Amino acid sequence: MYFYKYKMAETKENHIVIENVIKSDFRFAKHNNKEFHVFSDVISNPSTLEGDWLAINSDKNYSILTDNETIKKLKNKKIHWNFNEEGVLVSAKIFID
Repeated sequence: MYFYKYKMAETKENHIVIENVIKSDFRFAKHNNKEFHVFSDVISNPSTLEGDWLAINSDKNYSILTDNETIKKLKNKKIHWNFNEEGVLVSAKIFID
């Protein structure tokens, strides 16, 4: 009888999920005929933001506006955007090393 040792590849990926806390009435914006999803894990009402919203362009045909604090968490990370059944951006999965 022969026994073979197999090394199983680790498929568990380390990630964190941050939820979109923007109120549902403010989750979409339009500027110069371009539509944006609005995403933040710190600001629920976009009108309270002091400063500018920053745009993230995705290769999946959508654009996202986010605040400066949230962008610091997302910068230089692999991100998977999570949408609900209605196509609303509800969270971001950030993969960590």
